Amino acid sequence: MSIVKIWQTNSTDSVATEKLGERLGQRLQGGEVIELVSDLGGGKTTFVHGLAKGFGSIDKVASPSFTISKVYKRDLRKTSSNPDRIISATNSSSFDVPLAIHHFDFYRLQLDLHQHSRKSNLLDLRKTPPSPDRILSATNSFSSLDVAKATSPSDKTVFARDNSLWERTILRKSSLDSGLMEYELQDILDDPKIVVVVEWGDVVRRVLPKNRLTIRITKTGENSRHFEFAYPESLYYLVENL
Repeated sequence: MSIVKIWQTNSTDSVATEKLGERLGQRLQGGEVIELVSDLGGGKTTFVHGLAKGFGSIDKVASPSFTISKVYKRDLRKTSSNPDRIISATNSSSFDVPLAIHHFDFYRLQLDLHQHSRKSNLLDLRKTPPSPDRILSATNSFSSLDVAKATSPSDKTVFARDNSLWERTILRKSSLDSGLMEYELQDILDDPKIVVVVEWGDVVRRVLPKNRLTIRITKTGENSRHFEFAYPESLYYLVENL
């Protein structure tokens, strides 16, 4: 069993937060999984901006709350702020370096799951993503009028029966997609040339590897932050003298 160690530090402002992310980005080797944990407005996007910069990406960094994911590709023609990370696009060794950061923000999916979760006998998408046949079978148990009232262009409807009463729950498309996101994320996690950054990771917790770096960001002032890095021994190189 891997022993988790803790390293802590503080930033006085957003510039220091970005610089911390930049230094971490310079150490990424590919295949790492980083989970960011903080409240809304905690500084995650600022930190990732620095992370992508240190990694060697010139892509614009923005919170993927509405798009769920964004990709920041390393520009092999550019260098990161660390001169030791110069990479030649014509050098064969460039094929051995990590090529992109995949940044996931599951806030909206997590919010939907919490809003629509039920204690009764309803389909639990977090445990068993429903197949199209199961959805069709469930919805066919109701009249077309019921379905028409329940659905909208952005919604999918799932029905389940609880004892002698029909109970209906509407799960937004993003909620249904949360189960499918686990499968998509699993494929990406297996790619050694991709660095994965996850925010609000509760909805994909079961597929996140234990061998990951978890960074908890706590607001200590308007712009100051406290950082707690939890890491297994195998990822010590990410925090050593950071």
